[in-house]
Amino acid sequence: MRLDFHTHGKLAKKLPFSTVYTDWLFDEARRAGLDALCLTEHFNTLQFHDLYSYLSSVSRRTEDVLGLPNGLRIFPGMETDVAEGGHILSIGPLEAIVELNRRLEPHKEKGSFLPFSQLMDLFEAYPVLVGCGHPYRAPGQVPQLPQEQLERLQFLDLNGKDLALDRARTEELTYALGRQLHIPVVSGSDTHQAVQYGCVTTVFRLRHHRVPAGGPLRLRPEGRDGRRAV
Repeated sequence: MRLDFHTHGKLAKKLPFSTVYTDWLFDEARRAGLDALCLTEHFNTLQFHDLYSYLSSVSRRTEDVLGLPNGLRIFPGMETDVAEGGHILSIGPLEAIVELNRRLEPHKEKGSFLPFSQLMDLFEAYPVLVGCGHPYRAPGQVPQLPQEQLERLQFLDLNGKDLALDRARTEELTYALGRQLHIPVVSGSDTHQAVQYGCVTTVFRLRHHRVPAGGPLRLRPEGRDGRRAV
């Protein structure tokens, strides 16, 4: 199963949700060779709940996965800002993601973002897999947090945008942090546009219908092209 761990369903946070644009995105993702993707939409995007309501209405549910008519499988998720600077990815059952988004309503504006520790306290009450998106992209400060806080993460995002800007630095720093924390590094395009699908992917040997929240996510490298395999 070829999966993109970090994607978006809208062109920009402030733009209205468009079923036509989102349908086109997911059709292009399938044409790019993806079997599945994690839809880590920004937690403070306009019409967050409309996006997931629409996907729920046009998909067939199998455990944690939303299966689209074109064969693409969607793992619901969210990308959340933290007060220290940086983004945290959460992936899990649709109901958990939607409820978490509602609980974060008071913290969606800059200046009211939750600190990392409080956000992790919230996430740990739900069956979600939690990782750090593009940990070394400025002005993010997540890698500078205390070790005991970083150890609450379950994966790191080897981000396609950062690889395009400086691949050597992105790989060196992200893999080093993964080794320090003993957690896997996975690949995500971070795309809001169809052209970036497939630039980096994570490859699983088996098809999965559930998010392994709270359990191990075991990965091994697949070459040096920014791709990963389980």
